[in-house]
Formats: sequence, C-alpha cells, structure tokens
Amino acid sequence: MGLHTNELTRKSDQLLDALHRLRTAEQDLQHLRISSREFHRVAVEVAVLRDELSALARDERVTGNRTTRTLADRIEDVGEDKYV
Repeated sequence: MGLHTNELTRKSDQLLDALHRLRTAEQDLQHLRISSREFHRVAVEVAVLRDELSALARDERVTGNRTTRTLADRIEDVGEDKYV
C-alpha cells in the first residue's frame, strides 16, 4: 500500500508541474506573432506538453486505482509516518 500511495503523491506533483509548464507556454504563445519562428517553436512545445499532461493524468488515474485509502485520506497525507 505504501508504495502506491507514495507513487500517487509523486505523480500528482508531476501532473501539477506539467500543468504549470503548459500554462506558461500557452501564455507565451499568446504574445508571439503567429508567423514567427518562435511562435511555431512554442506551439510545438505546447503540443508536446499537452501529450505529456494527458499521459501523466492517465498514469495518475491508474496509480490511484491501485491505491487503497479511506475517504478521509488526502494525497498530502501520504508522506506522514502513520501511512508508511
């Protein structure tokens, strides 16, 4: 049980990090000229980040389904000694 719950915390953190990177790239994209090389470079980065985010979300769901917890538990509780 501890292995899956620690893995779930790690995957959740990875998902939040990828979401932050996607948001930043999308915001950058909005300020670039559509015909510029930089726009196209960032657009490719956005596409890669979207795929990464989708894969991370699927992976987190699979890990969550393998994790046995109670309704009172939170992902942030996983690192506490009582759950290891």
